[in-house]
Amino acid sequence: EQALDLFESSSQRGYVDVFSFGSAMSACEMAALWETGLALLGHLRSSGLPATGAVFGSLMRALDRGGRWQEASEVLELMAVLGTPCQAVHFL
Repeated sequence: EQALDLFESSSQRGYVDVFSFGSAMSACEMAALWETGLALLGHLRSSGLPATGAVFGSLMRALDRGGRWQEASEVLELMAVLGTPCQAVHFL
């Protein structure tokens, strides 16, 4: 929760980059906060920053921990549409 609070504080001040999104998404992964992860992905996309394979990988693991297979399938489709490489290392 502290990592997400820090991200929110930084976001409100306009101090976010792809690395801070990655850290926040990793926190979502660890806590299985898949809904927050999906919201972060939307925020990342609207910010114009690229969604990296690592960001998607953390989101996929959060979805896995939450048993959200339908959403995981949709994220994989989005990765394909965006041309984000789908590498096994992102899903371990």
